[in-house]
Amino acid sequence: MPNQFTHMSLSDRLLRCVQYEPNSGCWLWESTTDSKGYGRLIQDRKVLSAHRASWMIHRGAIPKGLCVCHRCDTPLCVNPAHLFLGTQRDNIQDASRKQRTPLGERQGQSKLKAADVLAIRELERAGVLQGDIAARFAVAQSTVSDIVRRKKWPHI
Repeated sequence: MPNQFTHMSLSDRLLRCVQYEPNSGCWLWESTTDSKGYGRLIQDRKVLSAHRASWMIHRGAIPKGLCVCHRCDTPLCVNPAHLFLGTQRDNIQDASRKQRTPLGERQGQSKLKAADVLAIRELERAGVLQGDIAARFAVAQSTVSDIVRRKKWPHI
């Protein structure tokens, strides 16, 4: 059974579910969301992210392989001025620059704690061989090298 919005254009359906936030300038989606907090709607029997729909309405097609990313870091925002196109890598780098990704021991796969990283750098400064440091902390020598050169754990 078609719902009452079936006859409406995608643009009308999108804008019908938006609350304008004057302080941030975000256009906040106020309808169905996915498990990650992004707005979603149905178009031609397909689920479409609301921010992607907004991009298509206001800016045009999304080239294959590109993501619609948020400058404002607000998943519910559909303001086209707050959106930009980028690759998945661009999106991850943007999140990292803005410190929206867990770093160090806060990310689940870390074997080390911040105190370990400081100890590794101190041991290396004291002249202990990287291989010996690696064995002490049960990590690869290359990990010790990356920590010392601040390629890993640069925030500590």
